[in-house]
Amino acid sequence: MNAPSLIAVFLALVSADYGTKRLAENAIPPEGTDVFGNFVRLRHQMNEGIAFSAPITGWPLKILTVALIAYVAYYYLREEKLRGTKMVDLAYAAFLAGAAGNGVDRILMGKVTDFIEVKYFANFNLADIIICASAATIVVIHFLHERPRNSK
Repeated sequence: MNAPSLIAVFLALVSADYGTKRLAENAIPPEGTDVFGNFVRLRHQMNEGIAFSAPITGWPLKILTVALIAYVAYYYLREEKLRGTKMVDLAYAAFLAGAAGNGVDRILMGKVTDFIEVKYFANFNLADIIICASAATIVVIHFLHERPRNSK
């Protein structure tokens, strides 16, 4: 997939993440609002940790965030881009967009805006969904592509 298309996907996803976070900050009432009964709710929360509110905070988290984003971008450009698989290209663009969306918030504000709450699970945002979906896509594609084939 060509670079301008990947950049457009990246920018669109970062923009969507940013927009939904700002909307959540300004439009969700403090007590939250039910979406599917009380199982899925919209509730604004600032998350100072990393994935699923893990308790890593401060400068170590900021350094880890930048290092992980840089490593994934490096790995993609060095190893995956050469394969020319459009779906893998899209998945990496999406993954990096989600990571950048949360990373910018974490670096500039020291926390990330979460607003989707699933009972008994977690409170998360659009970037988290993008990261998980794109990572799953990358794993599935690699599993299907790298899997040894029987030659009978």
